[in-house]
Amino acid sequence: MSRQDLDHLNVLAILHYVLAGLSALFSLLPLLYVVLGFAILAQGGPGAQVGLFFVIVFGIIAAYFVLSAILSLVGGIYLHRRKGRTFCFIAAAISCVHVPLGTVLGIFTILVLSRESVKELFAGRGRYHDPEDEDHPPPYDDRDRPGWRDDRDDWRGDWRRDEPGHYGRDSDHDH
Repeated sequence: MSRQDLDHLNVLAILHYVLAGLSALFSLLPLLYVVLGFAILAQGGPGAQVGLFFVIVFGIIAAYFVLSAILSLVGGIYLHRRKGRTFCFIAAAISCVHVPLGTVLGIFTILVLSRESVKELFAGRGRYHDPEDEDHPPPYDDRDRPGWRDDRDDWRGDWRRDEPGHYGRDSDHDH
């Protein structure tokens, strides 16, 4: 596992989000033809078969684009979370149908997901431990930051306990 793998997965996830947006946008074009088909059907007459053809065929195309957008969006989320490697693999394979951007994205996603280091990263549920961090202490302690407070301290401060109407937890008054 390397930071390069993490960077590649993050970039691929963002590109899957972009592909999802483009697929959702392109689903609007066939929907225009579906609306046109319904308008033809509403008029009746000899063009009703053409209207039915428009509704069925372009409805299927629009549904495909919407489902592809959802699949790509979920694939991007899973890539960010480093889980569902098989799902991401399938989403990448299906995105190859969207020529040319989806094809390039799908191929690169499949190549990255095929690396042994990425397989280990997905198997470890996305936890990444950089071995270089063990040799070097952090540059500063958290307590050196301005406004740092210990998690064990009460964040409200003791002054609220003196106010009338305070119903906070006190060790003396807990039941």
